[in-house]
Amino acid sequence: MPTLGNPRRTFVIFNPASGRGVGAKRIDLYLNLLSERLPGFEHAETSRPGEEGALAAQA
Repeated sequence: MPTLGNPRRTFVIFNPASGRGVGAKRIDLYLNLLSERLPGFEHAETSRPGEEGALAAQA
């Protein structure tokens, strides 16, 4: 839940199985790029089909 000091935050959900597994190979690249441009962003990876909805609800 956002705090008063940070009313907006960025939460990214990665699907490592996307693109026939190409997503898993690129996660580190994406995390580095996002860290440079969005300091303090949070992220999670899906581990099974349909999990993205639950992760988004927890964000």
